[in-house]
Amino acid sequence: MEVGFLKKSFSTFVEIDTCNHYLKFGIEKLTEQIDLFDYHWGIQEKKYLMNVIRLEYKIEDISADQEYEINLNMSVCFESQKSCYFTMTVFNGYRLPKVFCDWGTGFNIPEFSLLRLLKEQNETLSEQLPLAVRNVLLEQLGLSDFLLDFPCNVTSNQFING
Repeated sequence: MEVGFLKKSFSTFVEIDTCNHYLKFGIEKLTEQIDLFDYHWGIQEKKYLMNVIRLEYKIEDISADQEYEINLNMSVCFESQKSCYFTMTVFNGYRLPKVFCDWGTGFNIPEFSLLRLLKEQNETLSEQLPLAVRNVLLEQLGLSDFLLDFPCNVTSNQFING
């Protein structure tokens, strides 16, 4: 990022890590990290670094295409009541494919607890969960996008009679 009247270039970056669920941005050594677990998909957010660097972003979760769509602007502002000195579009409708993470590295949602979820749903661990509770569980684990809406029925004649 070039700020002309200072005759100085600044190194800026934006990093999106979908496996560890964060968006990180910064200028030089000053960084900010946003937890994507707390982000409301499709809502425009604003973050500030020392109230000089301003980041406006919106991330859409495009489940059908297994992608994220990112809109991101970065601005340099020296006056709080005036327009920013410089605004740069970093991403405008950029499609980022969802990557499969290394599934062998442990549980990916450290705050999740099956027992807490069952208690919130007024259920106990039984042989088979009710459909509504199963759907909540799969959604919270982030698995619902990967499962078929109508799975095969292995008890049907097609599978029994070969």
